[in-house]
Parts: sequence; C-alpha cells; structure tokens
Amino acid sequence: MNEFPSSPVTPSPLADNVIEAANELKAAAEAKAREFGQVAGEKLNEFKDAAGRVLGESEDRWKELGDHAVAYVKENPGKAVLAGLGAGFLIGLLFREK
Repeated sequence: MNEFPSSPVTPSPLADNVIEAANELKAAAEAKAREFGQVAGEKLNEFKDAAGRVLGESEDRWKELGDHAVAYVKENPGKAVLAGLGAGFLIGLLFREK
C-alpha cells in the first residue's frame, strides 16, 4: 500500500549544490538590500538638506517681498488703497453668483 520508502532519504550532491546556491543567492540579496538601504538613506539626507536650503531661501525671499510691499505702501498709500479696492472688485466679480 505505501509507495514511499520508510527510511529517510539522504540528500544527493545535487540537492546540496542547490541548497548552497540558494543560500549564496540569499546572502547576495541581503547584501544588495543593505547597500540599497544605505544609498537610499544617503540620498534622503541629501534631499532633506537641499529642501531645507530651498525652504530657507524662499522664506528669505517672501520676507524681502513683504518688506518691499510695506515700504511701497508707506511711500504710496493712495495707490495702495486704490490697488486694494481694484483687486477686491475683481475678486468680487469673479465670485459673484449670476
């Protein structure tokens, strides 16, 4: 009835070679994954540094723009009020219900 032998099967040299090759492949894949993780971490740090610099520069530019706007309004209060009224009128036209 039982077609399978009851004694344990000893692995063949071919099976040993396959197991050894699989273990080598696993080790190589793990090494590549660690290498990829390190490179990705370095790139992430570079990106964070670059983003921080750009953010700092943009903050400086917006502050400078705000300072120029305040100076313009102080020098030309009439033009500033008329420009504000004109902008408000245009925005009102855009968002009015028909």
